[in-house]
Amino acid sequence: MKDHIRNIFRAFGYRNYRLYFLGQSVSFTGAWIQQVAMGWLVYRMTNSALMLGLIGFTSQAPAFFMAPFVGVLSERNDRRKILIFVQYFFMVQAGLLTLLVLTGTVQIWHIIILSILLGIVSGIDMTTRHTFFVDVVEKKEDLANAIALNSAMFNGSRLIGPAIAGAIIAAAGEGICFLINTLCYGVVAVCLSMMRINRKYSNTSIGEIDFIGEISEGNKYAFSFRPIRDVIIIMCAVFFFASPFTVFMPVFAKDILKGGPQTMGILMSAMGAGALVGAIIVAARKNVSGLSTVLLVSAFLECAGLAVFSLSKGMWISALSVAAAGAGVMIFNSSVNTLLQVLTDDDKRGRVMSFFIMGFTGIIPLGGLMQGWLAGKTGVPAVVLSGAVIGAVCTLLFLFNLKELRPILDKVYTKNGMITETVDI
Repeated sequence: MKDHIRNIFRAFGYRNYRLYFLGQSVSFTGAWIQQVAMGWLVYRMTNSALMLGLIGFTSQAPAFFMAPFVGVLSERNDRRKILIFVQYFFMVQAGLLTLLVLTGTVQIWHIIILSILLGIVSGIDMTTRHTFFVDVVEKKEDLANAIALNSAMFNGSRLIGPAIAGAIIAAAGEGICFLINTLCYGVVAVCLSMMRINRKYSNTSIGEIDFIGEISEGNKYAFSFRPIRDVIIIMCAVFFFASPFTVFMPVFAKDILKGGPQTMGILMSAMGAGALVGAIIVAARKNVSGLSTVLLVSAFLECAGLAVFSLSKGMWISALSVAAAGAGVMIFNSSVNTLLQVLTDDDKRGRVMSFFIMGFTGIIPLGGLMQGWLAGKTGVPAVVLSGAVIGAVCTLLFLFNLKELRPILDKVYTKNGMITETVDI
């Protein structure tokens, strides 16, 4: 039993990872508090599902365009220093939002502009952060465990953050939520400053980098290798059709379940609880054997949970179904992340992982924007149900390629030294 527990938490053997985990735990909790508060604020001000989709789009879409350039930059420069810089920018953005809300002067155009700025810096943060694992975890065989524990932490904060946000919004309003998030970024900066990174960087200046040539090389590398290409395609399909449902949580909480901010907090926490369970399951895996099958099962689980959630009118069924969807989302995202990390050569990891970030910051918001527009015509539940069905169909199509891909993947994993034995992925 002790060995099993030690295996789940083996990435904590690295001091840098412990500092990273602590800082990100605080940061993600603050981010979830702000996200819930932002959704509630926007819906309270506008009563518009389309506006929820628009804010989700503007807060992430800029990162879609930033990711490829940051992917190149992060391969050549000190990723820790980049991450410290963006924490201070995040503090300024969240501080301005806090000031506007607490003084009662906030307008929807303020939120849109600040969301765009958030999206730009998030592109730098997310792309750099997802390639930073190779700096804080020295052994490749522990990389998948570190990613899974990071997902567990992310979704543990999703369990705690929304519940805190719901209580604070009801008691003191959205402004205090934004203030808490502002303070959280300072903790992250301190933890990053305490790390000791052994990796040497060329520290190439921006002016010396041929971004277009490097990005083109990365694109050719990713899409000429079928395993990476197919993982990116299924990722984009699920992200576009199924994953945008979180932006509509205020609608389900207020209009479908006839509740308030506490109801929204319960739904988001239920999703976080399911995701946390999924993260623990992934972290307990000793290697990447069978991971592509796990990816497919998790996609079906996400879509099934969403289908039930879209049809539910009761609180308990809604909470349980969104928890199932949360588990599916987490396992799917972690599987995609791990597959792309271990399939990619070290010198191209930043550029390939930029596709993962572009999925989060471009595909999901674009899907949310489209679904927000459709929701005005057909209703939110119908849109979420349709997205779940289409996502399941796309996953089924990917299933047909799996048998053909397995021999290729076996060779890649053995070559890259991720595990010692030949695996059935």
